[in-house]
Amino acid sequence: MGVNIDLDISDWDQFLNSGMKRIHRDDDTFPKVQKPLNLYDEYTSNSGDFRPANFDLWRNELSKMFIDSRVYLTMWLNGLSEMEKDESLWFSVSY
Repeated sequence: MGVNIDLDISDWDQFLNSGMKRIHRDDDTFPKVQKPLNLYDEYTSNSGDFRPANFDLWRNELSKMFIDSRVYLTMWLNGLSEMEKDESLWFSVSY
């Protein structure tokens, strides 16, 4: 099953989806913080949206993963930079 990860920024293309399944499923390499359904209650169920738990680790792993694909690497690194600046941004997932 395919996985598309979307981010609500202007230069994100959810259809440049190489590696998205691995990024979505590999919590050791790409640790995540899940967005709770109720942002004020950390004990409620998760919405499915997520943010990187460790931005530096993600940058390092993405740089290795997309060493031969600058278009993917650029998109992901720009997305991470935007997320660091704006804590209201979360990745969303569709299948």
